[in-house]
Amino acid sequence: MNFFTETAAAVVLRNRSSLAPQIAAITAERDRILTGLRDIRGLQVFDSFANFVLFRVESEGIEHSELFRRLLTDHGILIRDVSGYPMLAGCLRVNAGTPAETTAFLDATAAIMKESER
Repeated sequence: MNFFTETAAAVVLRNRSSLAPQIAAITAERDRILTGLRDIRGLQVFDSFANFVLFRVESEGIEHSELFRRLLTDHGILIRDVSGYPMLAGCLRVNAGTPAETTAFLDATAAIMKESER
């Protein structure tokens, strides 16, 4: 850990009770993302205990790069393409956000994946 990471961790630990509502909200949205993505065919979703969800596009109808591009350009949804990292071929990462952001992401992802099945 570097100085900034240690300082941030110390602040969080000292103020854990005041941060509890934010932690609960982020956890709830992360869990919604996990559940929602698992309901979409063609995706492998990895368990998460962080503020983000990692998933792999395994559909024959669409490449991960196309899903990434369409989420960004067609829907304005920001996610990370992490496929360049070792053992993460075809993987994308989405951070937990607001309930509205989660809904928009899940709806757009489901629509794009369903369309790619044709």
